[in-house]
Amino acid sequence: MAGLKTFWILIYSLLLLAACVPQTKQTECQGNEAFNAALRTCVPVVGGPSSFINVGTYSPAFTQTRHKGDSTTLQFSISVSNPYNQTYTVAWERVFNGAPISMCSNALTCSFSASYLGTTLGEVGTHILTAKILDGNGSVVDTHSFELKINELPKPIINTATILPSAYAFTTTPGSASSEFKFTIKNNQATLILSDYYRTEWTIEQNGAILYTENDTFTNFSPSGTNIAYLGTSPTPYFNPSTLGVGSYVVRAVVKNDVPGEVVDEHQWNVTVSHPALKKIDNRDIYAGSNNPNGVSAVSIAYHGIAYTSATAYNFIPQSIGATTFTQQGNYCVNVEHGEGSYTGDNLFVKVNFYIDGGPQIYSGTTTALNSKICLSDAAATTLNNMLFSNTTSTGEQSHTLVARVVDVATNQEYTINDMLSGLGTYPVTWNFLVKPANAA
Repeated sequence: MAGLKTFWILIYSLLLLAACVPQTKQTECQGNEAFNAALRTCVPVVGGPSSFINVGTYSPAFTQTRHKGDSTTLQFSISVSNPYNQTYTVAWERVFNGAPISMCSNALTCSFSASYLGTTLGEVGTHILTAKILDGNGSVVDTHSFELKINELPKPIINTATILPSAYAFTTTPGSASSEFKFTIKNNQATLILSDYYRTEWTIEQNGAILYTENDTFTNFSPSGTNIAYLGTSPTPYFNPSTLGVGSYVVRAVVKNDVPGEVVDEHQWNVTVSHPALKKIDNRDIYAGSNNPNGVSAVSIAYHGIAYTSATAYNFIPQSIGATTFTQQGNYCVNVEHGEGSYTGDNLFVKVNFYIDGGPQIYSGTTTALNSKICLSDAAATTLNNMLFSNTTSTGEQSHTLVARVVDVATNQEYTINDMLSGLGTYPVTWNFLVKPANAA
């Protein structure tokens, strides 16, 4: 019995020891996880355990152009994002004329010279170099491709590192400064001849029509030299958005020659000139305020008692509003909260235009840095006298509407109700009223 007891004690001790040893099993992972033996833990799986391995950054970002005898070392590099420290390798592959060729080794950088491809291998043309990331099973999980062009003869090339603007497409406004377009052209070990007439031909096009052309001829013919292409006369740029106006433009620079008559490089920008959104000022949009006659706080009121006589100098006289009776001209005003318009610092503000019955403009007042309140009574007396209504004999009342519109001087855009914030008034500002005949009670 003692032996049997000892046996069971031994078995119990082994089980207890096993329970105390930490273990992580692959079968314990959730359905969207996989066990990583190197990390001894479960990691998320999206399309496979290696789906989190991918290309992070890469260099260079632009197509590279070289002549076949250029012995300068070219370097193509990538970085790899691998948050779970999983196993991977990098394989470089070059495709020329449809035939894939292995290049370099298992490394983040692949380096070689253009002369190795163009002169040693005799492969002149376009090469696609691809960096492939392979997981531990040899499956490709991400790639990045570079383009390399090998020319038969040395040719000048646009040095992409000095291009201005750096963006291929951008938007500017008529109130913005002139845009500078320029770049450096590397002669790229080419033997250039003055009589071949190497130049950069600039064009500005809109809707397929050429608006402007300019030629910048080469002045430096040394194989190791450079030439500057500048649209305009340095330091004055030609592309003036204010002069060209609102619209879409294509600015193209073509590096070319007359002998043998070829385009050796080119660059293009797409430029949109547009008015900016109407400017918010002091965290509020321009709005209509204090737009009431005689201090009555209301935006739109129907005045059913505007008396007219032939001796009345001003025609807009509210007879009464509630218990208040008026005998003077109503002061129809629009108060613009800080009157500067869309382009800060251009000294152009906003204006308030008054219209009667949808007809032609009867008065326009422009705000200033010191005055943001524009009133119809600011108009000359002769202007207001011309607004008199002929209603001396009619026995009926005439309905009329006075409208004030706020317009940005720089852009000639009108502020709409969408530009107003809730509670600060509505726009356009409208007053509705009736003109009573002279003999009305």
